[in-house]
Amino acid sequence: MKRLPIRSLRARLVQYPASRVHLTKCSFSSGHNYETFAKWKDEGDMFGAQHDNVRGDNVGSGNRSFGNATGNYAMGENTPFDSVDFDDNVATSLTFDISVDEEKWKNQEEMEYQRFMSTVGLTHGKGNVHAHAHHTESATVGDTDVELLKGMLNRGEKNANSVIDAVTLVNKKKNILLNMEERYANNFFNQVGYQVQQIDRHSLIELLTGLSQLNMKNRIRDLCYEIAKMLKGGDLSKDKQENKQEIKLCLHCVTVLNRHSLYFSEFYDFMVSKVGHLDTDGLVSFAEECYKHSLRTKHYLDKLVPVCVEKVGEFNLNQLKSLFHSFHRFCKEYSSFYDCALDAVVNDIAHFDLPFCQLVVKVATNFKHSDRYVNLINLVSSHVSLQVKRLNSEQVGSQSNQGEDSPLENQIGSSKVEYNGSSNVDTDVMSTWKDAETDGTVNLNKCNISEIAPQHHMSRKTQEISQMVKCLKYMEYNKKNGVKVKEAVNDICELLQRNTQLIGLLDVEDVVHAISCFSSYNKRIVLYNNFLDVLCERSNDLLHAKNISLWIHPIINLAKISWFHKNYLRNVFDYVKDTYVLSRLSVFQILKVLSSIVKMNVYDEEVYKVLIEQVYKEWDIIKVKMVDVATFLWSCAYVNIIFKPLFDSSYTLLINSLEKESLSTENQMMSRNCLVNITWSYIVANYHKANDNFHYILNATFLDRDPDDSQAFKRLHQIADACFTEIPHCLVNVDAVDCMYKYCMHDKCKILRNDFSVYKKEKDALKMRNRILNELTHILKCFQVSYELHFEPYHNSPYMIDILLNEGMKIGICLFGKEHLMRTLETANWDHMNSGFVSLQMRVLHAHGWKIIPINGGQWLQMNSEQKKALLRENFKRYSILI
Repeated sequence: MKRLPIRSLRARLVQYPASRVHLTKCSFSSGHNYETFAKWKDEGDMFGAQHDNVRGDNVGSGNRSFGNATGNYAMGENTPFDSVDFDDNVATSLTFDISVDEEKWKNQEEMEYQRFMSTVGLTHGKGNVHAHAHHTESATVGDTDVELLKGMLNRGEKNANSVIDAVTLVNKKKNILLNMEERYANNFFNQVGYQVQQIDRHSLIELLTGLSQLNMKNRIRDLCYEIAKMLKGGDLSKDKQENKQEIKLCLHCVTVLNRHSLYFSEFYDFMVSKVGHLDTDGLVSFAEECYKHSLRTKHYLDKLVPVCVEKVGEFNLNQLKSLFHSFHRFCKEYSSFYDCALDAVVNDIAHFDLPFCQLVVKVATNFKHSDRYVNLINLVSSHVSLQVKRLNSEQVGSQSNQGEDSPLENQIGSSKVEYNGSSNVDTDVMSTWKDAETDGTVNLNKCNISEIAPQHHMSRKTQEISQMVKCLKYMEYNKKNGVKVKEAVNDICELLQRNTQLIGLLDVEDVVHAISCFSSYNKRIVLYNNFLDVLCERSNDLLHAKNISLWIHPIINLAKISWFHKNYLRNVFDYVKDTYVLSRLSVFQILKVLSSIVKMNVYDEEVYKVLIEQVYKEWDIIKVKMVDVATFLWSCAYVNIIFKPLFDSSYTLLINSLEKESLSTENQMMSRNCLVNITWSYIVANYHKANDNFHYILNATFLDRDPDDSQAFKRLHQIADACFTEIPHCLVNVDAVDCMYKYCMHDKCKILRNDFSVYKKEKDALKMRNRILNELTHILKCFQVSYELHFEPYHNSPYMIDILLNEGMKIGICLFGKEHLMRTLETANWDHMNSGFVSLQMRVLHAHGWKIIPINGGQWLQMNSEQKKALLRENFKRYSILI
């Protein structure tokens, strides 16, 4: 086995084109036979002097090695390899654990990596031009410069001026550090750290900039540590110009450290102490850097905002926009700044780009109770609407010029080709260059920099549409918003309907927010299917998004309009059954998922039991608020799953609260509304029959109720009717029995009992019901059975018998359509009839002596004519009806 020096390995790697190079970090481990080899040193050079010839022939000549990388090695001459005895204990994967100084190895590894990157032309910098500049500079760095720097370092141990000259040379020839041995590089940085007080501040700024371009993170960290000690030392000049230079140096250190994900609180402390001496550019830059750390640096922003408020008149428009962004995470706390800057920003709305429109609307929604900010939302929405119309006109013009093919489709096709042709290395380098370009400038689009960066492969128009969709997150329905907001939402909706192929290019977060926005306006559009198809295709992105609860938002919002999408619901049910996924949600989020699925009228017993048990585990948290208890009980009762531990615990809790009269007066109205759902749930679960103290709940439910008020009338009518039918002897103790009687005798009983909200959401629900009734009557005529339609079983009954067969024997047919049924995911049909409402209706009618033949509307429509007749014959035979 041969020992291969790292520099020889590098010389052989650089002969390959950069596009074929793939770097991978490797870990090494070894047997004891190699410890002696690993510890060889020659004045800090761990591999000895044997490789010096290699470096002299290849590395020292810069680009010359790129052209003839192999040198004499290709001919097999003077190969710098030594034979090493093979160790059978070494793993076949050739992994070695070299016992060397860890810190020194890291520094050596970084130096070798930087030299290699510089040679192949992939050094991180400002685009291809900057990389080429570094490559060219590397070629100009020769042995003379290196030797000159070494001489300066030797003299610098006793002379500070030599260190200053060395820094000047390094700033001029930045890549010279990559052509020095590690021990000389260490010597340079040690002397700079020791003489940092004597070095000109501008030179230190240039040095940090060069190190940042070379991506020397460890060197930056060490140098900034010495600068921080100098600033903290207190031996600072009181000269005004010198003070400005120190502030500039400190701010530059903060910027460079943030660029490399480093954080030194000493620099922020120094900047805050000098915040009164900062000019407008300094305030803006410091605010940007503080923004990057969010809560970690919020206390610095707290001290920065009052100064910005005092100088708000001195900022130009671009600076105000930058501060608008830097403070937006805590905009409610910094309302004083936004109030002062609002007028100046509003005057420039016509020049807003889409990312800044999104930022402004986001801030304004936090102050939606103020008319000034409501007006701002309307103005920005109007501007966004104009942008949408401009894009539409450009698209129409392009289509007329280019023929039938849509320009956006062409852009999507070309963008996909470009994206697929890019490697992971290309993507990383491009994003790094983009970040480098923004350094030292006021970037007004930083609010979306993390979102725009992955979309560099998109066309300009595609990115514009993506930014328009992002604005929907902050345009959800609010009764205070003006017409302009709704117009903007409609325009974006129409744009997406004409370009549905673009939805697949949107972020999953934007797709979810679009669903939330459109559903808040009760829009029932086919576009939801396109959105949900994308979420199903990118289910991993949805499940593992930054917002770990993002996957529940579509189901919560779609429940408002009862929009059914089989594939998405199947994914949701799979997520619910995954213990890990469900454990990441709070108990209130799980409760919201439960109630949303119930409102969707979709039945899956396994899913419901998982959610109910998971919520009940946190009963001590849920029971604190009456509204959460009501939602939990109603969800269980509606699907007719009576979870006894829950109902027992809640019943005891409610009785104890009512006996102590602990319902607060300010929440009395909310509690009374919640009590309606709670009482109805107990009626469905038959708790009114089994508990003697149920009159406490009835008193609280009907207390001060007005039957003329339509709020919750149907449910209160069902509660009162069930009590008069099933527990009339217990109503003696009910103080509100007169109010209950009024609900049963009111004229609205006949009007509201056939008023179902599903008719507004499912346009074919009523047609489905009428169709089944026509088929039933046709079969009855064939059977020569007399009948009567829409029969009231008793006065002001909350339920109707759809077809009366025999009034004397009290036999009738009840048709259960979409207003009573639930879907099942397997069939996607309305065919589950065992809901709480149907159970209560059948029970009450049975208590009145009625024999009911239930017709499941969903199953009926799946039958053929003979099956329908056979079903009726079987039921008629049971009740002795002659046909």
